Amino acid sequence: MNTSKTYKVNEAKETKAITQEKVDKGPKPKVLVTGASEILGRCVVAEFQLLEWEVLGLGHLLAHPEKASPGKGFKFHVDFSNEKTVKDVIRKFKPRVVVHVPPEQKLGEIDADVAKAINVAATKLIAQEAVKVGAWVIYVSSDWVYDGTTPPYRETDEPGPMNTYGQIKVDGEKALLGISADNCVLRVPLLYGCIEALKDSEVTSLMQLVLDTENKHKISNYEKYYPTSVVDVARVIWKLSEKRLQDPNTRGVFHWSSREELTLYSMASRMARMFGLPFDHIEADFYPPGDSPRPFNTWLDSTKLTDMGVTKTTGFNEGVYKCLVPVMKIGSVSHVKEP
Repeated sequence: MNTSKTYKVNEAKETKAITQEKVDKGPKPKVLVTGASEILGRCVVAEFQLLEWEVLGLGHLLAHPEKASPGKGFKFHVDFSNEKTVKDVIRKFKPRVVVHVPPEQKLGEIDADVAKAINVAATKLIAQEAVKVGAWVIYVSSDWVYDGTTPPYRETDEPGPMNTYGQIKVDGEKALLGISADNCVLRVPLLYGCIEALKDSEVTSLMQLVLDTENKHKISNYEKYYPTSVVDVARVIWKLSEKRLQDPNTRGVFHWSSREELTLYSMASRMARMFGLPFDHIEADFYPPGDSPRPFNTWLDSTKLTDMGVTKTTGFNEGVYKCLVPVMKIGSVSHVKEP
């Protein structure tokens, strides 16, 4: 099942019309998307394909290639920490834009060595080769570059991560912009959408706990999150890319985030109510985790992008409903209350 297409149908006609007005006739611009088997990468590929770019999507070793959209324009098991691989792919494809989407990792499951290889070493290699073919690079970073003590965070605020993952993301940003300040860093918060299994994102994996009614579970009701649809982020990435083709001054750091503040517990509670599922086996945990520190509130100020005309944000109930219904394994979903 090509889930990523499901999310794009409603806006496809409108977006194609906009694109036809803005882009001169001629060869399709090329975009190279790494992490094409991740939830965001899948959606980015689908977005650019619908908007008539020539797309090459590539999967990391960490990714789940069986979950990505099959067919033309995809390659999997690509190691972007390998210098020869990076050189060969970029030199042969010659993209106008490269979107580097490192896999999103759950805090307790981070392999620091792998994360560094993909976020830092690979980012540096991609940026070095992109310069040689005149390509612009967007690196997808995280709100966890901040410690969460003084939100909202603007692009000009100095990063100060409180954990290893946040520091790796900071190092990835420095690797990219150190090669060329013309490149782009897009910081995003906790993401969901374009899933083909509940475990594909930290948000939807909460539903696994909701469905496990035979056991008691604690879910954090402490840290504040702004869960954001990958459909919205993919649209932001496309708009930044289009803007770059028109204006070479489009560069630097950008933030994009939902404005809806939720905890992991409140997300799980909403999803349970949406599907009419029991929730009395779930207990709210009001204390910060001791072994895996997470920032308390890393709300990203998106004013810079909204001032550029990027305004579309999907509400949590609407977005999570659309991504959960196709993958729920609880029999008929006819009783689901659509938000």
